[in-house]
Amino acid sequence: MKKFILVCAAVFMLAGCGGDKIDGSNRAAMEASVEKIMKALPEEKQKEFAGSLVLISLKEMMSAKSEDEGEKALLKALGGKSADEIIKAAEEIKASGNK
Repeated sequence: MKKFILVCAAVFMLAGCGGDKIDGSNRAAMEASVEKIMKALPEEKQKEFAGSLVLISLKEMMSAKSEDEGEKALLKALGGKSADEIIKAAEEIKASGNK
């Protein structure tokens, strides 16, 4: 579980933008693509994107039965999505929690 939390923390610290998509093929690719996207975002959007990554990562971590399952779920949840899509997904999570 500690390893998974470290992976999530790395994702939060890295994050990124616009037309670029997160590579969910593996953890290293995900971290690199998140970092690239983050660097391309304006400062205000970086904060929104990072917060969205935190929310999605926590959701996936809490619903996983194991560390490996959690990492796979996170890669799947983030893979192929742009910063805007990640932010929208986090907004949907927030909205579903308020019902």
